[in-house]
Amino acid sequence: MKYPITPEIVLGNIPEIQIPELQVSYNRSSGKFLSGALTDAFSVADFIRHTIGMNEVELQEQFIVLYLSQSNHVIGYYKHSKGSINATVADIRILLGTALKCAALSMIVAHNHPSCNLKPSRADEELTRRLKEAAALHDIKLLDHLIITKESYLSFATEGFLGLEGLTGLVSGQESFLQAITKGIIEKHGHNKLSVEKLAASFGITDKTEVKELTELAIVKRARELAHSNQSIQERFDDIVNLYHSQVNLSHRTSQSILLQQYSTPAPIGFLAGVFCKLHEGVSVFEPSAGNGLLTIAANPLQCNVNEIDTVRRRNLESQGYNLVTNQDATKPFRGLEKKFDAILTNPPFGLIDVQVMYDTFPIKTLEHVMALRALDCMKDEGRAAIIIGGHTKWDEKGRIQAGKNRIFFNYLYSRYNVVDVINIDGGKLYSRQGTSFDVRLILISGRKTTPIGAAPVHDAYKDKEVKTFIELFERVMDAIEIEMPMKRKMTDLEKEALELQALFGHDGLGAPYEPASEACIVLNTQVPDSMAFETRQAVLQIKKEVGSDIDNFVRHRLKYKTKAELCKVLSAEQIDAVAMAIYNIEARGQGMIIGDQTGIGKGRVAAAMIRYAVVQGHKPVFLTEKANLFSDIYRDLSAIGSAHFKPLIINSKESKTDIKDEDGNDDDTTTISGNTPQKAQYYI
Repeated sequence: MKYPITPEIVLGNIPEIQIPELQVSYNRSSGKFLSGALTDAFSVADFIRHTIGMNEVELQEQFIVLYLSQSNHVIGYYKHSKGSINATVADIRILLGTALKCAALSMIVAHNHPSCNLKPSRADEELTRRLKEAAALHDIKLLDHLIITKESYLSFATEGFLGLEGLTGLVSGQESFLQAITKGIIEKHGHNKLSVEKLAASFGITDKTEVKELTELAIVKRARELAHSNQSIQERFDDIVNLYHSQVNLSHRTSQSILLQQYSTPAPIGFLAGVFCKLHEGVSVFEPSAGNGLLTIAANPLQCNVNEIDTVRRRNLESQGYNLVTNQDATKPFRGLEKKFDAILTNPPFGLIDVQVMYDTFPIKTLEHVMALRALDCMKDEGRAAIIIGGHTKWDEKGRIQAGKNRIFFNYLYSRYNVVDVINIDGGKLYSRQGTSFDVRLILISGRKTTPIGAAPVHDAYKDKEVKTFIELFERVMDAIEIEMPMKRKMTDLEKEALELQALFGHDGLGAPYEPASEACIVLNTQVPDSMAFETRQAVLQIKKEVGSDIDNFVRHRLKYKTKAELCKVLSAEQIDAVAMAIYNIEARGQGMIIGDQTGIGKGRVAAAMIRYAVVQGHKPVFLTEKANLFSDIYRDLSAIGSAHFKPLIINSKESKTDIKDEDGNDDDTTTISGNTPQKAQYYI
């Protein structure tokens, strides 16, 4: 059987039917983000609040979603909707469609209540239930739903609504405690040391140091949030002061922290230090003894390089998203970071180090002073710095900073940097909630001097008074901000003539480097006049040859030090040369010696070495001085070279000015004879 074939009849042009291809993709913008894994509801609430915008949290409702990976890292956030003053919409199909597109395994949703009412509505609860059930069909977990207000938040998971897991199953006991203590700070629960330790124990944390450091980390986070609000500087400062007064007293101390006097910075002082250094302008920041980060609260962590050797504190720093966290001994130079940062902030521990560090010709041996100067080495020439050191400045009867370690440090500081202010702070009033009432000084610096010049100023009764309130401190720092320190000063006529002479005699000037014959480990890099350089060198080498070609061993033997290393710790190479020449003149020629040089080279140290030489060689040294206070200076030099056990007999008619004081200003055990009373002594100065 054959079927008839009927040709197809086409009437007109029939259009080809096209089915469009769907291309699924997502794009991650370079917007705001959370670094690392999510750890607590507070961090999420803080992120959402700033994503909405602090100015809009109380304006209209917005619905935002965070999508998370398997490792609990944020894939991205999605601004789903923006509604009215009391409502917004959420489409579950779109929310889950976006989750599938970015391969999320969990999600957190949040919306704000402009009314500041944290109670969820029936619609909030119903949406959360439906979203949780729908997400479960796709193996996606709804971890939490947060309601955000300007000052607080509510977590469905924390409150136990609808069985949401929240982040508690994904974080450690440390992170859970941090979340709880942070919430307590915001809600002003009024914790004390015992209640905080009890709360920590409920999360399995019993180590008191760990409790203290995590509590401080919570304070840092809250203080940073307040420091970045949209209020005025005064209003932000007031809020941070209120936070300080309401915080738990961080009084737990370890043997190491007590030994080194390690105390964190109160948040109000940290904020003002940051304001002075213009951290709000996004400048580059370096904090070489960062602790938990209190000095950096005015900055975005991304603009900061921080350094900390304590393992617990370094872990806390790493959790905050700093640009770089390092672990270096801050008493050593930061190689490669010289003059790199716009702002330097540091609050080093207050203690002593074993071996002094020479900064040019200035011997610096206090731990906090060395660490402060190492930090300043990293400041740009036009940068700013805020440094906290221990104690209050003391002055002598002439208004100068009391002789010793503080005078040396501040003379160096004022000669190299534009020191705007040094503020004496009452530790009992403004520092006690950090666990100490230790007095401190806040040093504010604006730039580096082009040429070393100047010294610490004399006492100023108004400027050097003790600051006892946060209001006074705020006013002092605000005044310092307004002071523009000159980076260059007008050159005097005498200096101009000196430069002209220098140019006339050649590029290298009138000085030649002094080459010591001593091979000691410390060299002061001094100069001698060109016209004397050759003769001086030949004289020193001649003496070196005549004492057996080892000038260090010659001086060591005559001063009765056990090793050359012991000698090296107390005298520089130039000073050893001078002592060798003096001893040689006495022993070989029966002659004396006159020492003359600029301030800071160590003439007093050489004189002290010659007194030691006389004593150990059985002679009686006599020290004559026009000014009675120089008795203390020479005695401090004797102490520095290991001869503090010498007990001088002092003969002077002005007894009140003759008492010998050590470098801390304390009276030393010496004998003083007023007038011309004759008495016998083994030796006297």
